[in-house]
Amino acid sequence: MPIKFKKSEIDNFLSKSETEISYFYNLIGSHGLVILEQAKHNSRDLLKFAKKIGKVRVHEINSIKNSLPNFKEIMLVGNKEYNDNSKGLETSIGTWHTDYAFKINTDCPSILKCEKSPSSGSYTSYIHTGDLYDSLEESFKLELEGCEMVFDYNAFYKNFADKKRTTLDKKNSNNLVPVSKNIIYEHPVTKRKCLFLCFETCMYIVGKSKEESDKIINKLFNIVENFSKKYVHKWTDGDVLMWDNRCTLHRGMPYNQKEVRELHRITVEGNYNFGSFV
Repeated sequence: MPIKFKKSEIDNFLSKSETEISYFYNLIGSHGLVILEQAKHNSRDLLKFAKKIGKVRVHEINSIKNSLPNFKEIMLVGNKEYNDNSKGLETSIGTWHTDYAFKINTDCPSILKCEKSPSSGSYTSYIHTGDLYDSLEESFKLELEGCEMVFDYNAFYKNFADKKRTTLDKKNSNNLVPVSKNIIYEHPVTKRKCLFLCFETCMYIVGKSKEESDKIINKLFNIVENFSKKYVHKWTDGDVLMWDNRCTLHRGMPYNQKEVRELHRITVEGNYNFGSFV
C-alpha cells in the first residue's frame, strides 16, 4: 500500500541529505508509491531533491518539445501548452505501464507534481507488482518463471503516441535498441518477488511463438486490469507522487480535455541494471 505524508511532514521528508537516501529507497521499494499531499514545493524544489537521489534523466526524444520551458529534465504531462517547444504530452488512451521499461536501468523514482487538475476530476491508478505476483496461481507463476519480455519504445510510438510528441525520426528510432527483461525478478532492495511489465512497450516473450506470446501477454493484462488491490489517486493541485518503477505499474485515466490538466514529471535513472539488449 502507498505511504502518505501530510503537509507538516513534507519539509522533513524532502530535506533528507544524500547520505540518507538509503532511507528513501527502502521506503519507496517497500510501498511502491509515496504521496506528498498538497505540497507547497514547486517543481524546481523537486528537481533539487531528485538530483540528491541520482542522475536525472533527460528524455532523448520528448524533451525536445515536451518539457517545461528552460528545464529539459522536467517533462510536461497533460494538455497545457506554453509555446510550440513546450507542450504537454499525454496519451489518454494509454495503458498500464512502467516508465522507461525499455531502458536497461529502469528508473527510480518517477516524480509527478500536479500543477493544475480539472475541476471535473483527474485520476491515476497504481499497482504494486509484488502484490500482483503474490496473487497469481502457482501454475502461472511456474509458467512465467524464466520468461523474458522484450520492450521497445518504437512499439509505444506506433500504438499510443499522439501528435503532440516529438516526431520519432529514423535516426532516433534506430538508436532505441529493444531490451529483454525477466517477467519475474527479485526487487534489488526488498528482495521481494515482483512482476516487471509494461503494456505500452512490450513486444513479445522470448522463445515463444507469436500465438503463445500473445496469449500470455493478454492473460497478464487481464489479471492487471481486474486486479482488486489498486490505489486510485484523485489529483489535487500541489500533490506530489513518487513511485518505484521496479515494482509499480501505473495508468492515467481519461479526463475532460476541455479543462487544463498540467503535471510535471521528473525521473531519476535507476541505479540497478537488469536485462539485456536484443
